[in-house]
Amino acid sequence: MNELLHELGIPASSVSFITVNGLKRDWHYPLKGGEAIVVYPRVAGG
Repeated sequence: MNELLHELGIPASSVSFITVNGLKRDWHYPLKGGEAIVVYPRVAGG
């Protein structure tokens, strides 16, 4: 996942979590190609 974020120019520190094909996955989940990936940003507020 880190490679993908790097390619997209998204700093890993700004990501809350990632889903692959609708399922929450950790940073070490191996991508095979053709997956639907959603990156959720960290959110702050109050």
